Amino acid sequence: MEQAIEREDPAEIEKKIDSERSSTSGRTRSEIENINSRLWLSEDEAYHHAKAHPDETREIFITFGPNDRDNPRNWSKAQKWYITCFASSLNVLTCLCAGGYSSGVGQLVEEFGVSDEVGTVGLSMYILGFAIGYVDCGNVIFAGCF
Repeated sequence: MEQAIEREDPAEIEKKIDSERSSTSGRTRSEIENINSRLWLSEDEAYHHAKAHPDETREIFITFGPNDRDNPRNWSKAQKWYITCFASSLNVLTCLCAGGYSSGVGQLVEEFGVSDEVGTVGLSMYILGFAIGYVDCGNVIFAGCF
């Protein structure tokens, strides 16, 4: 049986990287040179650097630039609450859609004279869409193409 991958909290990783970049106490000279040789670039800087130096093999660490609008830590409270409420309302809406259909299946079966199995096909496809949709669209969303 495969072991679950242990994931670290992104905030903790960011703190660790920041302290790693600024702290030199207790480190050997080669460790300090290794840390300082890493490229810490914003997304745009990394893109331009990769275009300018396509054969370079040095590690590039993508960080948020100062005052980066894409950094959620720089968003206003209003923007954070808007995103939270919007995502929550989408969840409520999908539950209402499933509930609305399932509560009318009996009337649908009676109205059209079909079997109970045919009546539940719509709900089954709706639920199946959740399963398949996330698997198929997940790569598109995480690739930044959404």
